[in-house]
Amino acid sequence: MSEQAIVILALALLFMVLMFLPFLPGVVELFHPRDDKPLVIKLAHAKEARYFGQSFRTRMEVALPEPTPGQHQVLLSKAELVTVTDDLNMGPSQGLPTITWVRGNLTLGAACNILQEVLIEGHARLAADVSIRAVACNSDFSAGPNLTIMRWLDVDGDARIGASSSLGQSCTTGGRLELHPGTTFQHLFGAPVCVGDFGGASPLIGLREQTPRPPDMNIRKITDVAYRTRSFVLADGEVADFDVISTHNVIIGENAQVLGSIKARGPVIIKTGAIVTGSVFSESNITLEMDSRVLKNVFSQERIELMGGAIVGQPLAVCSVVARDCLTLHAMSAVFGYLCTDGEGVISL
Repeated sequence: MSEQAIVILALALLFMVLMFLPFLPGVVELFHPRDDKPLVIKLAHAKEARYFGQSFRTRMEVALPEPTPGQHQVLLSKAELVTVTDDLNMGPSQGLPTITWVRGNLTLGAACNILQEVLIEGHARLAADVSIRAVACNSDFSAGPNLTIMRWLDVDGDARIGASSSLGQSCTTGGRLELHPGTTFQHLFGAPVCVGDFGGASPLIGLREQTPRPPDMNIRKITDVAYRTRSFVLADGEVADFDVISTHNVIIGENAQVLGSIKARGPVIIKTGAIVTGSVFSESNITLEMDSRVLKNVFSQERIELMGGAIVGQPLAVCSVVARDCLTLHAMSAVFGYLCTDGEGVISL
C-alpha cells in the first residue's frame, strides 16, 4: 500500500472517530444509565414576601447586638454610622444624617426628608409629605398623604398609607395594608391589601359545591373542561362545574359561579357578584367587576382591574395577583397576599 493511500485511510479513520465522539456520552448512558431519574423540584419552596425588611433587621442585629443609645460604627454591606435612640419625635422639614435604630416609637412632622434606612421597634406615625428611603417597623405604621418611599417599606403589624403616596419598589406587611386613592406601587403584600375602609371578606353564601372527583385523578379528563375555540359566556346566575379554556374572551355573568379555573387568550370579565373558585389566567386584560370574587390567583399578560368591592383570595390563605402592564384597584377592593406589576400599579377612586 502506497504512502498516499495510508495517509488517506488514516484521515478517514480520524474523521469517523471525530464524527462518533459527540454520540459517545449518549451511547454510554444508553447502556449504563446514570441520569434516568426525574429532577428533584422543591414544590414546598416559597418566596419570602418580606425579604427586604427581614434581611435589614437581621443585618442590624448581627452588626449591633447591643443597641445602646448613641452613634456606632458598624459593618453592614459596607462601613456605616448607625444612630441608636429611644423614642424619636421630629418636627417639620427635618432629616436624619445616618441609618437610625429607634428602640421606641417614631413620629415625623410634615415634609421630613429621611435619606437613610430606619429600623423602628415601636409604632411609626408620619405626617403628610414625608419622604423616606427605607423603613422596617416592628409594630403598626401610619402615614399621611403624599408619602414617598424611595426603596421599600416593611411593617410587622398593620399599615395605613395616606392618599397620593408612592410606595417604591416594595411595600409589605405582616397584617393589614390599607391604601388610599392616588397611591402608586409595584410590589405589595398584606393580609389583606385593601383600598379604604375594607370591612373584611363576607361569607360565600350560596356557593355550590364542586362535583366530587376520584382522589387519584392527577390529570383531569377533557370532559371536565369546557374548551371553546371562540368566546365563552356564562349566563347570569348559572353554575359551571368545570374549568373554562378559551382561545378568545370569557364573560362570567352576574352572580354566576365557576367551580374551577379560567384560562383565556382574550379578555376575561367577571361580572358583579360572580364567583370563581379557582384561578384566572389571561393573555389579555382581566376585569373583576363590583363585589365579584376569585378565590385563588389572577395572572394577566396585560392589565388587571379590581372594581369596587372585588376580592381576590381568602383569609388565612396567600394568593397572587400579577399583571405585566398595569394593575388597578378601586375603593373597597382587597387581595389576600401578593400584588405585583412590571408596569404601573395604581389605587383609584
